[in-house]
Amino acid sequence: MPLPGTTTSPAVMETINIVSKGDEFDLDVAATATIEELKEAIDAKMGVDPSDQQLYFLGFPLAEPEMQITDFLEMSKTFNLVLPEEDDDKSFLFGRSPRGIASDKEMFLITGGRLNFTSILLRANSEEWIKLKSNRFGVVQDIEGETSGSRIFQVRIYEVKEKGSISLRTVDGTNKVFLVPEGGEEKSLTPVDTKKYDESMNASKKLGPLDHAKKILPFLNTLARLLRASANLANVGAEENHFF
Repeated sequence: MPLPGTTTSPAVMETINIVSKGDEFDLDVAATATIEELKEAIDAKMGVDPSDQQLYFLGFPLAEPEMQITDFLEMSKTFNLVLPEEDDDKSFLFGRSPRGIASDKEMFLITGGRLNFTSILLRANSEEWIKLKSNRFGVVQDIEGETSGSRIFQVRIYEVKEKGSISLRTVDGTNKVFLVPEGGEEKSLTPVDTKKYDESMNASKKLGPLDHAKKILPFLNTLARLLRASANLANVGAEENHFF
């Protein structure tokens, strides 16, 4: 309770973008909210208990409930939400997504640009309905190494201009991506570009999600440029070459 003659300043509110399986909605929360408080706001919107929510920021899991979101907001206001399978029918909050995407293994799909970059967890052997932000999307494939801090991630960028679903599966030990048009034969997709990110470039291997996000942000900026680019990739800056 404030002392007599004093007032309490109202909390500064921020509009947070929550993305789940490619669909999204906005929440107004205090800029100083914790991860747990953000989950509680999601619970009020969707009816999903905070303990059943997995939140990610730029692909990194947010496992510390008392961490404040303030510093994250300097980089992006988009958080990715993964729900347990029994809550998949919550998609009625967003409307049906236009493209089905199935994968035979768990991996991340990325879409969007610099300000709305999102990473979406694809569960193994299940079809997700995802609203892509453009004709381009990226798939995180061929992760080398198992120890956090020393892994190498390879991201392949694909472009699809036709309607149809996307199938990601392993063929003869190699990750392949196929377009399955409505009423037509499936087509193997060829990446329009490939990027690599090496975690070992970070001086410290015990970084929290905020420091990880700051380290990887230049790499994500490069991916965002590719995802929103036209078919001509010749103008991608040479200054990004230190990521390869």
